[in-house]
Amino acid sequence: MSEEAIQPGEHVERFINKLICENDIKNVIEIKYQSGAQAGDGYASRQIAVAIITDDDVFNFFVKSILKVIPNDTVPIDKLFSTEINFYNVVYPAYRKFLNEKEATHVFHHVPKCYGTSKEDGVIVLENLKHRGFTLYDRTVPMGRVHLELVLKTFAKFHAVSFAFKDQDRNTYRQLVDNSHGDVLSKIMSAEVSVQMIKIIVKDFLAQLDPVQDKEILDQCEDLIGKLLESVSSPKQYVNEYSILTQADCWCNNVMFSYTNETPTDVVLIDWQLLREASPVFDFSFFVYTIASAEVLDNLSYYLDFYYKHLSDTIRELGSDPDVMYPKDVFEREWKQHGKYGFGMAFISVRMMLAAKDEVMKMEEINLANTHDVSKMYLKFKKQKEFTARMKLLAEHVIKNNLL
Repeated sequence: MSEEAIQPGEHVERFINKLICENDIKNVIEIKYQSGAQAGDGYASRQIAVAIITDDDVFNFFVKSILKVIPNDTVPIDKLFSTEINFYNVVYPAYRKFLNEKEATHVFHHVPKCYGTSKEDGVIVLENLKHRGFTLYDRTVPMGRVHLELVLKTFAKFHAVSFAFKDQDRNTYRQLVDNSHGDVLSKIMSAEVSVQMIKIIVKDFLAQLDPVQDKEILDQCEDLIGKLLESVSSPKQYVNEYSILTQADCWCNNVMFSYTNETPTDVVLIDWQLLREASPVFDFSFFVYTIASAEVLDNLSYYLDFYYKHLSDTIRELGSDPDVMYPKDVFEREWKQHGKYGFGMAFISVRMMLAAKDEVMKMEEINLANTHDVSKMYLKFKKQKEFTARMKLLAEHVIKNNLL
């Protein structure tokens, strides 16, 4: 994290002063505001590290502040913030209450503590996880077994809580879904600018392939753009009796790890702006296909079984029947239907993950309603060859497994 002091804005300062009063923090000597993220670590919000220094202590917080851009269909910043505020104020407390009543708080606790929110000011104040030893994964490096198993186990537990909560309190579950902004991600990916952006990236990828060496990929990907657009826009018909609230924004920058002797031992999911009702397969596919190593892809059936075992075991632990809530054959069928979703999202996410800090454009500097302006985010970059190699690997995998 950068040590550079920044100006947080009056709305952030006002909220921090309110937090100081509400938490009876006395004898404040200084309040330091610093950048809370490096270029490329966060895209839809301004992230600020706050240190409140008193006579005998330091209180560290992490502030997400709404970007000062004009909301539009491409990136509806206001809806993203409202969705995340609703998660911290309503959805997660409902889940915690459910787990408390079952004396099962150990099942899912992988969410940062929230100290307050303001929809009017566009501010969310969270604990600063870096002061608890949590760090981001190096997004430029494919992820191996140990890290991936920890993340998939965490997603399985979150999904299991959603299934059990839905099963045992359907009225409240429906209220949680109905009171959200719906599927904001689908609206983003269905916007004309997003459609054009995907077309630009996919066409550029296909143009990098060798017509002889990569003939199978080119033959199989004749209608690749159409298939991927249908998948990533995730229309309403994808919601069915087995759908649950999912995290939806499952790339590696939204996961932080803590380590013991260099081995990852705990994980926290840190971004809930795209929470939506969908198949859990979308979360699995998004995360795995945007970060997995070649070895992981070669053994994907193991990770599918690993995820489902933890999902079903946790659903059962919480008092529901996984064979009713989400049978294994339904999971396998939905994987065949929607597994390619992560492949589609990888065209955008992997480019962002491989981009150098000086290649990351700031959202505030882009006209999000202008196709030409947005397309500048996806021009050729230093790691173009690595991006093409990663996407070739994924293309070969989805073709081999009949996911297209």
